[in-house]
Amino acid sequence: MILRKQLLLLSLSVFCGLLLSGCSQQEEAKSYTFHDVYIGAEYLIETDHSDCEDIYLNEDGSLTLVLTESQRKEWTDPSQMEAILIPLKLMGVAVQYSDDYTELTISAPDGVAEAASPMILNFAWQAELYQVLNGVENWSLEVTVINSDTGKTVQQATLPEEELDWSFVGK
Repeated sequence: MILRKQLLLLSLSVFCGLLLSGCSQQEEAKSYTFHDVYIGAEYLIETDHSDCEDIYLNEDGSLTLVLTESQRKEWTDPSQMEAILIPLKLMGVAVQYSDDYTELTISAPDGVAEAASPMILNFAWQAELYQVLNGVENWSLEVTVINSDTGKTVQQATLPEEELDWSFVGK
């Protein structure tokens, strides 16, 4: 009988704790402004973002993303890109970031980099996200594209100041 009462009290206290913890652990949201959105701010606004507090375009064309700390961690999680890596690896493409996401090296066989370019653009966005959501006001990403068949650097660009030019493929 005493054991049953103790279990009941324990269950009740756990239930009440869970019920109340949802109210007391609300995170405060913070705004992050992206001045040079590499993949297109309009596209980001149109997609479903139930994983953020708010997202909107500013009058100057910049994008503001409002996130709690746990949402910020989700958005900067490098594992978010793993689904894109699978088809790239099957195509023979290797993608590597520097630790601070300021350098991106892409190694691809002849004719593959152009076909993979839409997916590769997502890696530029991931680097921009990582930098801005970790306090870098003016993000920058040096992208190097290497032909894995020849070992030659076929293109180098610093985003967002320069654009990647995919016309080198097949030359």
